[in-house]
Amino acid sequence: MPPYSLVINSVGSSVIVRSNYRSDIKKIKTSLFLKRYIPSVVVLDSNTKFDCELILKRGRNKIEMQYPRAIYHNFKFAERDIVSLVEYLLERARQQAGLYCIHGSACVVSGQAVIFWGGVSGLGKTSLCKKMQADYGAKWLADEKIVIDFLTNQIKGWVDVAYLKKKRDKFQQLQSVDLKTIPIAFFVCPLLTDDSCSGLIFDRWPSKKFRWHLFEESNRKIRATSKLLFSETEPIMPIDTPNLAKGRIRAVKKIVAQSSNYFIKGNSDNICKKVIYLLKNKNLSSK
Repeated sequence: MPPYSLVINSVGSSVIVRSNYRSDIKKIKTSLFLKRYIPSVVVLDSNTKFDCELILKRGRNKIEMQYPRAIYHNFKFAERDIVSLVEYLLERARQQAGLYCIHGSACVVSGQAVIFWGGVSGLGKTSLCKKMQADYGAKWLADEKIVIDFLTNQIKGWVDVAYLKKKRDKFQQLQSVDLKTIPIAFFVCPLLTDDSCSGLIFDRWPSKKFRWHLFEESNRKIRATSKLLFSETEPIMPIDTPNLAKGRIRAVKKIVAQSSNYFIKGNSDNICKKVIYLLKNKNLSSK
């Protein structure tokens, strides 16, 4: 067994990383990508209990995936591959605990979260959270990844560092929220247009459409639909199971019954104003 190790935790699920090289463990521990890529990440002592393990070995490029263990072979230290594999293993462990990671950003208004989500980059998820914080009194909670308990309609974990492409200091620490779990007000699939566009297109998705797209999103990470290793030349095999897939169906049905999803297309001001309007009317209708 490799002598050097550390444990990485995300929302109660943990993976131990082992290596024959002390430098590998040190580089992982200090990795900025680790904090940017894994929701609510915490690095723990290697004696801590863990759900799965990743073993790093030097050698010809190869990945041996047999959950709860993965063995990654590479002649060099490849930070992105290693962190991606850690998050992949964590997603399997989280799903076994009933938690699901989706691609999105979130802000909190009056103790409730609005989730801007959608698998494609460039829809405006990050920009809208930034605008909600700057001009509408929201707290920008999460960027890129959000871990959700579908059964209780709550956010349980998130990435609290935003990547701002147009800024010199590209990484921004997001605001902390004094809540361990955060109730979700609703979901928004945005399509951000130029500020010169004054129109707004708004549609509340029917439950069937919302359920279909959310099930698709909850499959992406555990089925490794976008994960590539070794300089993006090799795919990773899925570690899904029939029981987990059936559990996702039940969980998605549960959250769709509790929440709503809106498609909103427009400029940032108009989308944010619509979100605030929806929040106010939701709060009024719940009283």
